[in-house]
Amino acid sequence: MLLLVVVTASIVMMSLMNYYKMEALLHHSLDQKAVNTAAILSKNIGQAIETNDTSYVNDIAQSVFTDTDLIGLRIYDTEGKIIYSQVTGGLFANYLEMCGQVGELELSHEEGYCILEHPVFFKDEIVGCMWLVVSQDAMVASIRENISFIIVGALVILAVASLFALFIVRLAVRPIKTFEEAAKRIRQGDLDTPIDESILEKEFTVLGNLFNHMQSELKSAFGEIKAVRDKLEYKVAERTADLSRELTERKKAVKSQKEAGEQLRATLESTADGILVVNDSGKVINANQHFAEMWRIPQELMASNDDEKLIGHVLEQLTNPDAFLSKVKELYQTDKEDLDLLYFKDHRVFERFSCPLVVDDQIMGRVWSFRDITARIESEKQEKDLQDKLKRAEKMESLGMLAGGVAHDLNNMLGPVVGYSDLILEEVGPDSKIGRQIQKIGSSAQNAADIIQDLLTLARRGRYEMSPTSINGVIESYLDSPGFSRLIQIHPGVKFSLDLDESIFNIQGSAPHLGKVIMNFVVNAFDAMPGGGELTIKTYQTYLEKLPNGFSAIEHRQYVALSVKDTGVGINGENIDKIFEPYFSKKQMGASGTGLGLAIVYGVVKDHDAYYDINSAVDSGTEFIVFFPALEEAEESRRVKVEEICKGHEKVLIVDDAEGQREMASDLVTSLGYKVQTAIHGHDALDKLKTESYDIILLDMIMENEFDGLDTYREILKTNKNQKTLVITGYSATDRVEKMLELGAGALIRKPYSRQIIGKAIREELDRSPVSTLA
Repeated sequence: MLLLVVVTASIVMMSLMNYYKMEALLHHSLDQKAVNTAAILSKNIGQAIETNDTSYVNDIAQSVFTDTDLIGLRIYDTEGKIIYSQVTGGLFANYLEMCGQVGELELSHEEGYCILEHPVFFKDEIVGCMWLVVSQDAMVASIRENISFIIVGALVILAVASLFALFIVRLAVRPIKTFEEAAKRIRQGDLDTPIDESILEKEFTVLGNLFNHMQSELKSAFGEIKAVRDKLEYKVAERTADLSRELTERKKAVKSQKEAGEQLRATLESTADGILVVNDSGKVINANQHFAEMWRIPQELMASNDDEKLIGHVLEQLTNPDAFLSKVKELYQTDKEDLDLLYFKDHRVFERFSCPLVVDDQIMGRVWSFRDITARIESEKQEKDLQDKLKRAEKMESLGMLAGGVAHDLNNMLGPVVGYSDLILEEVGPDSKIGRQIQKIGSSAQNAADIIQDLLTLARRGRYEMSPTSINGVIESYLDSPGFSRLIQIHPGVKFSLDLDESIFNIQGSAPHLGKVIMNFVVNAFDAMPGGGELTIKTYQTYLEKLPNGFSAIEHRQYVALSVKDTGVGINGENIDKIFEPYFSKKQMGASGTGLGLAIVYGVVKDHDAYYDINSAVDSGTEFIVFFPALEEAEESRRVKVEEICKGHEKVLIVDDAEGQREMASDLVTSLGYKVQTAIHGHDALDKLKTESYDIILLDMIMENEFDGLDTYREILKTNKNQKTLVITGYSATDRVEKMLELGAGALIRKPYSRQIIGKAIREELDRSPVSTLA
């Protein structure tokens, strides 16, 4: 009996020991179950938490709750925000309220519950945390129930087999061993191998059956967990594939959007215009670098993206900031497009285009485009200047043609007046009453000839005798003239000052024509100061690479500058471009000059390859500046002095188709002692040269059609290449005249000429050594 009690007690003790062993095993299984479940969740919801896909997190979490042992689950992101929460126990609901911090994996047990804190990872980075609560009640109850059955069975066995204690003890050892081995297999995870009830004694069959039932339930539970896990993994794999596709599409969209943004930025930066885009809140949402450079806006100000600050910065650059600000405010309140010009204090000009920014048929702001058209404006101005110059040149050409024709006829008519005046004066003497009257006739005729020469100069058709000339000497000669003295007497209120730089170089010029330039500048200056003022004539030397007005391209070199400045009434902007036009004047016509003054100046300046500049303002005075190319070496200027009347006895042939001019020339030359014959045209002259020779020929330039002076001279040179010849013309120094001079003609004599001039020219040519020239 004691043995039976001992055996029964041993059975109870062994059952209790197995209870604790199984309880430990179940604890381990539950822990493993919690960890595995958390690991699966962490693996499958990490990406969803990262992308904030709460719907997917809820689906996964709900699928986990099919396990009845799971009674609590709460998921947080890294900021402690609850993404998912489901709790069935009040105690652990209160406990989970204290959770939410992301930490490391931690497992604990509280009053029959397994509590697991598990971080959630995505791409090896923690993106959240979960708290998992698994109840041990079901499994512990099952173990207790089974142990209870074992204990009851043991007591029944003890009661029934009390008489057979020794037998029971003997039979009980092997089943217990069998149960122990089964428990070990269960502990090792083998749930497929049941206890072979056939080896048990009849008395242990129930216990074996209960043990196998417990093992079957454990297998079923783990099978369900595996099924849930497989289903969960399938859903996770499916959702992961969807997310992968979505992520791929999203990456493509982001890449496409980025490329579009980069293309837009590249387009904005490559345009020559400055672009600014402002939203309806006054914030800059886009601008290219060229905009900042055009408006000279610092980067830190651009970084503010505040349109009001940008406007405040650019206003001070504009010539009319009030109008600019008013237009900007007006356009922000309309849906109109606008195109206008902006003028800057530094003379830049921008073309501004503005249009509304429309997105989905809604006006969201305004787009501004700025284009620097300064170069175009300057080009248009230069083009207009060139057109004006072309028109002026064409006008001068037309005037030159007219002046040339008129000059030829007038000079032929004035020739006898000037020539015969000299002859009559020679006969009656300059001191007689008739002599004085003849002198006045000759002087008037010469003045008329000078006006004709002014017409030729105006049209740039006169021939200049260019030589190294001192502009200071020309100025001093004019200041010593009776004309300047008369101006001083007429305008006593004008103060005159002279500032001549004695170190300046000479220029290549014609002293008589330069004298006309100075005279016209001075006369205009006196006329501009009827109530008195100051007149300053100044010369200096300077190196120029461009003109002050900046329009004409010039040779980079030294220039001698002539400045005539007055403090008179000035010239207004409307008239300053017209002052060089013939007969343009604000003076009373006929009361002062001929109206050709500045037009003559223009022709002389151009014929000297010089440039002019004008500085003038109404009521502030005018300054005329002429820049003459300086000679590299300072040479003494040559002044032609009129010699005494030269005479001779040589044989002279005068060729002229105008009878009056021919007779007058014959009388003048005869009066000088020369033997004179005449020819009525070139062919007549050639016929005379066949039978006679002449020491010198006075050859008129304009004669028969298609056979003028040049044609005649060429034929003469064919038979006598050393024939001395003077060119006579009442017109101008044309290309054909220049050709005659190149071929060997001695000099050009303009009609009308005096006895003194023609005598000197004949004598100088006769005394010149002959030069061999080929026709």
